[in-house]
Amino acid sequence: MDAGRTRPPRYHFDPRVAWTCNAIDAHLMCIPGDLNGDWSAPAGSTFRAWLRGAPNCGSRP
Repeated sequence: MDAGRTRPPRYHFDPRVAWTCNAIDAHLMCIPGDLNGDWSAPAGSTFRAWLRGAPNCGSRP
């Protein structure tokens, strides 16, 4: 795995906040689709954007 997903988060006095921000700001690896489709995530898209239904992150929130 790349460092963006495996390194510790930035310091925050509350570790829960630090790890939550780290997780939702991670870049997407893929967006699930049908079995024969392309699961590639748009470059630079984050889990946060996908959860919010950003148009460039596919239609499957």
